[in-house]
Amino acid sequence: MTAAEEAATARLRTRHPHAAVVAAALAPDNTAQIETRAEGDHVRTTVHRDDVAGLRATVQDYLRNADAADRTVRAALSTRLGDGATTTTEQADDRTNTDSPINEGTQTTDDE
Repeated sequence: MTAAEEAATARLRTRHPHAAVVAAALAPDNTAQIETRAEGDHVRTTVHRDDVAGLRATVQDYLRNADAADRTVRAALSTRLGDGATTTTEQADDRTNTDSPINEGTQTTDDE
């Protein structure tokens, strides 16, 4: 990693009840500049860019994609929870004890 990449790095961590599924949905975006992986109930992403403006754009794009992935998982759970029952999103959230991981509990750091 070059000094320029080290100067424009962000590390993000979000919590999801189905982190592996969310990380798998984001995996096609993995490149030399962005890496996403599941660790337990967290999705961890590291973004390296040559400058802060590029880092900001990539992080914003990642957060939109992460939100879409999380919403897709929630929608799938709201339709079927695997027990043969059909339920609402609110009931699915209650049964999986989830908070909004994209808007709450997101941690980011920029290394200079």
